[in-house]
Amino acid sequence: MNLGQVWAKGAVAGALAALALPAPLGAQDIRPGLSVRDLPRPGYETGRWQAGNTTFLPVLTVQSVWTDNLFATSTDPKSAVIFGINPRIDAISRGRRLTLETSAYANVALHSRYTTEDRVTFGLGTAGRRHLGQTGALKFGLRMDRGAQARSDPEASPTLERPALYNSFQVRLGAEGDAGPLRIGADGSIQKVNYLASGESDPVERARLEDQDLTSYQLPVRIGWRASPRLTVYVEPFVNRRDARLPVDRTGIDRDLTTWGAQAGAQLDIADRWNGSLGIGAFRSNPDDPSISGYSGFSMSGNLVWSPDPRTRVVFTGFSGDVATVRSGATGRIDTRAGVRIEQEIRHNLLAFAGIGWQQTRYRGSNPDRLWSVPVEAEVEWLMSRTLSLFGTVRHENRRSDLASDRFKRTDIGVGIRVRT
Repeated sequence: MNLGQVWAKGAVAGALAALALPAPLGAQDIRPGLSVRDLPRPGYETGRWQAGNTTFLPVLTVQSVWTDNLFATSTDPKSAVIFGINPRIDAISRGRRLTLETSAYANVALHSRYTTEDRVTFGLGTAGRRHLGQTGALKFGLRMDRGAQARSDPEASPTLERPALYNSFQVRLGAEGDAGPLRIGADGSIQKVNYLASGESDPVERARLEDQDLTSYQLPVRIGWRASPRLTVYVEPFVNRRDARLPVDRTGIDRDLTTWGAQAGAQLDIADRWNGSLGIGAFRSNPDDPSISGYSGFSMSGNLVWSPDPRTRVVFTGFSGDVATVRSGATGRIDTRAGVRIEQEIRHNLLAFAGIGWQQTRYRGSNPDRLWSVPVEAEVEWLMSRTLSLFGTVRHENRRSDLASDRFKRTDIGVGIRVRT
């Protein structure tokens, strides 16, 4: 397929996606203040439609991205242009005691030179909160996604014929409530991931994809003490369980394991200045396979938002913990990530976003390996009208590794439009 055919297919798909959007019903803010994009902006209010007590926000994004290393390889990088069509609709329903948030999306990626990389992904999910009295609540959620494994994923095989697709299903159920200055909450989840190995002709690669099928169970319990109206300190013990679909993988290893741990931290809610939480602690992973020894590590999770002024937002994120792996020779994997993202309204209709991160993956086993990278990205969006905006993006990542085959450099540059009707 040549580039002209890619653009033609993209135009048709974009038109169909636009026709699928419902007719406008009215305007109302969904969640003010969550992002610079959501700030009050007279004359440029995003398209939001009202039907009863439900508000809808439909968005259609069309973009082209040039990448200089499509397959994220250490040698002989291949460049390509990727045409993307991304319709999405979010909805929120607010009742007297029940709040529901629902989202549906689709991502179509068409490649100018390597059509085997073309893919369609999509998802649908809803999350609810049922208030119980003044201080208690039940939380629940359902989610389904058809995803594609990125070529840059450390678990992705470089010899796959096309990006691996998978189905993911998740169920969440939790509760929280106050007892004087104490606040107790639990948020359990079950997630099932199934890779679509039947599309791969190589039996070795099919077996590798089947090894990644698993079911995960997570149960964190947070016990907090309200030190002040704006500060809550907490401890959060947790247990995670991973059950692979196959009893043993292609190398004869049982990948099932149980991870225990705990974090201590603080949750901030200082007016419009600081919001979010940060916890640090430790974990212990115990594999079911008697030939694999257990291991411990540093645990961290957090998301803090700092708003020095109404038109600036700085988001700090962090994570460290045990992660599933099917790499041959690896008996465990520990990921650590940290990042900061800045959102800034430069002018009334000109927005800027920039971020930098640090990522490290450490493998345990007979072939220990470390991968680390510092991704940097930026975006500028010009709001031409209430319904139409133009944007440009740039992203660069340089991944280093103990193994030469895991190293790569990649730069992506993109332009696109967003339509909010």
